[in-house]
Amino acid sequence: NNLKNLSLACLNYEAQIKFLPPAAQFDNNEAPENSDNFRANWVISILPFIEQQPLANAINPANPISHANNRTARGTMLN
Repeated sequence: NNLKNLSLACLNYEAQIKFLPPAAQFDNNEAPENSDNFRANWVISILPFIEQQPLANAINPANPISHANNRTARGTMLN
């Protein structure tokens, strides 16, 4: 059931944004193979579609996911 809900969230994201959520994102000047400055990924992108808008809002997109400002949101466990 959880996998079905995640799949539906990805499809709802695609219906609204017109492409599937990204596996990973980096800054334009970052080489993915040498970077640990990940930006929003598919998990973060689908949060609003799994009724987790407050958690999505808690993530500061100006900073990498690994940044201290995103630590609390990053460490939040979902049911």
